[in-house]
Amino acid sequence: MERVLRDIISEGCTRIYCVHLSSKLSAFYNVMKSVTERLKEEFPSVTFRVIDTKQLSIGAGYVLLKLMEAVKDGREDLEKVVQEVNERIKIRFSVLEFDYLMKSGRVKTIKECSEIS
Repeated sequence: MERVLRDIISEGCTRIYCVHLSSKLSAFYNVMKSVTERLKEEFPSVTFRVIDTKQLSIGAGYVLLKLMEAVKDGREDLEKVVQEVNERIKIRFSVLEFDYLMKSGRVKTIKECSEIS
């Protein structure tokens, strides 16, 4: 990703928005934060914004559309935009197999969930 950002900078971009899937489900957000911190030192005139959509799938796409509108309108409070959009999003899904989700640690076992509630 650092190479991609360097290419974008070499094209003359001075504001870079990196919009990612939920940081709770992917390490990519944290990786990008680290990369942009390094690049900020080398390119102080470039503004980097790394944004966690706190969503997956179509929810992340919807957040991205709203962020694009906000940037176009000149808004700077992008984290607030994400929060406002997420307050309105309700996504439900179903899966055929839970085994892989549990093995990956993405979801708790049914026993753990019943102990929490």
